[in-house]
Amino acid sequence: MLPGCNAFTTTLQVDRWTSRRVPTFAYEFDDGTAPPIFAGPGFPPVATHSSEIQYLFDQPNAPYATPLNADQEALAASMRRAWTNFAATGNPSAAAVPWPSINISSNVLSLVQPQPQLVQNFAAVHHCGFWGVG
Repeated sequence: MLPGCNAFTTTLQVDRWTSRRVPTFAYEFDDGTAPPIFAGPGFPPVATHSSEIQYLFDQPNAPYATPLNADQEALAASMRRAWTNFAATGNPSAAAVPWPSINISSNVLSLVQPQPQLVQNFAAVHHCGFWGVG
């Protein structure tokens, strides 16, 4: 199986359709060391669906809440700043983390610690062309 491409293919296509009408900002949460706050001990840290939520909001009722390390906290601060900017202005960009809207070249912000990085060839990296989007 090609890494990550099938799930990203649908999202990437919807992002492209949406971007024809409104500014659209795409991201990939890619912190492979994210604490597994719902899986518990014995499960390796890995970036899974919704694992970025703990970087944005306190999770006091999570069954296995784990504090973020310093690099994860730095990523969390960047993410909170982006979400706040988006709520206030409709654009998540910040001086430290420019976040262009998605376009035909598949600009996606990879949320990696300690500082998010722009991935300009997202579709190629994730082999989305194999699934008909790219």
